[in-house]
Amino acid sequence: MQIYYRSLRNRTEDLLTIRDFLWRWDPDWFWCSKSFGMQNPLLRFLLGRWMLRSSSYWKIRSLYREGRIEERIHAIREILHLPIERFEPVIQDVEIPIENAIPFIDFFFREIDIRPCWICPIRPLESSENWTLYSMKPGALYLNFGFWGSVRTSSDKAAGHFNRLIEQRVQALCGLKSLYSISFFSESDFWRIYNGEAYQRLKRKFDPQGLFYDLYQKAVLGH
Repeated sequence: MQIYYRSLRNRTEDLLTIRDFLWRWDPDWFWCSKSFGMQNPLLRFLLGRWMLRSSSYWKIRSLYREGRIEERIHAIREILHLPIERFEPVIQDVEIPIENAIPFIDFFFREIDIRPCWICPIRPLESSENWTLYSMKPGALYLNFGFWGSVRTSSDKAAGHFNRLIEQRVQALCGLKSLYSISFFSESDFWRIYNGEAYQRLKRKFDPQGLFYDLYQKAVLGH
């Protein structure tokens, strides 16, 4: 019944079971339970055992898209002459060199401001080589910022406005963006950032007949 990531406000020490940590960590933070009203104590009591699970999260997300819920809500608000609220999903993980972390934080809370925000230090082993397709300097300290939610937007902003802002700022600060979520890179920028030359060598070796989509087609074009 307790919201784990908020416990630091009230306790000097708290524990999360290994089982909960391994199975998607803390659902209130990682799965953004507040987006589904699950930080309401009554709903949490009635539905928490079912709702605070990643499988339920994805089912709800799928139903929301398939049912075109947002479009239906907009239509109803138009009929009632109510203002239409628009939100852009922003679900991203980025790696920022430690020396550029403060400028990124300033940008993030000014333009995006999704909370809670995961911040985790990452340091590739000094003995390792550069990661081929996701270039992080051996021995260098990075901060990973993870944020999963929505940002209020408006009709005058282009599609993906805030996600594009994040991509641009991450590049300006010599960072990297994970590719599990929506991306808007141009093809030339994408291959420059993610080592297209090395990728194509692997592609020729393991998929010489080109049977599968390439990384740009999957990560950016959504194939």
